[in-house]
Amino acid sequence: MKKRAIGLLVLTIMLMGCSGAKDTASAGNVSSEPYGVYARINQEENFAGQDVLEEEFLYSLHEDGTGLVRCHDDFAIEWDDKNIYWLVPSPEGREAHEYKLEGNVLKVHDADGWNEYTKKPGDDIVQNGDMTEFVGMYTATEETISAYGKEQMLPDFRFSWAGNIANGVNHIQTWPDKVTKNKDGSYLCEYDDYDFEYTVYPEGVVDKKDKDNAELKDKVYIRVVNGKGDEAKETVYYRYANF
Repeated sequence: MKKRAIGLLVLTIMLMGCSGAKDTASAGNVSSEPYGVYARINQEENFAGQDVLEEEFLYSLHEDGTGLVRCHDDFAIEWDDKNIYWLVPSPEGREAHEYKLEGNVLKVHDADGWNEYTKKPGDDIVQNGDMTEFVGMYTATEETISAYGKEQMLPDFRFSWAGNIANGVNHIQTWPDKVTKNKDGSYLCEYDDYDFEYTVYPEGVVDKKDKDNAELKDKVYIRVVNGKGDEAKETVYYRYANF
């Protein structure tokens, strides 16, 4: 009986110790799962070697084992407990990169060696630069085409994982510098060096000015604004294909 009592006491102490360790880890904001968006600032000289250019590179890891990488370009990724796989246009179709998680720092073995990415605050991955929810092909609405005339070239464009508008006319073909969530649930995407911005409306979110447009009902769509003031031109595109 005495031995059993001592055994129970030891077990209780062990459980208390485990509980205390867990609480300490939680207090230190250390996660055992790498979900979230991690970023670092990359610095490079421009072609003339005169100025230092800064770009924010990032990894976004989703709970389902997918996500994105944003560097000089952006690619969809898959990941497991050891590697991050870039889904790139190559014969193999993917590129493996080993990673380690140390607290809120993600260390990834990129092409130039090990790099550290710090976890961004907040749970809204769109505001942190991950536009995966909205990827796909977009086409101009009939209203936009009518406003600019049938002869105006308004080609479809591809919207990428990090918010790059590719193949559009007069579009800035890189990701935005700032993403702000509006009260209605849409996202305003702005650029520091260009008079260009766009707003993304998730499925089910419709601007007041678009409430009577049947083309936009239950669709993801984007309002693009080129220029400022009286010179600004506004066009609206909706997603017709996802990928």
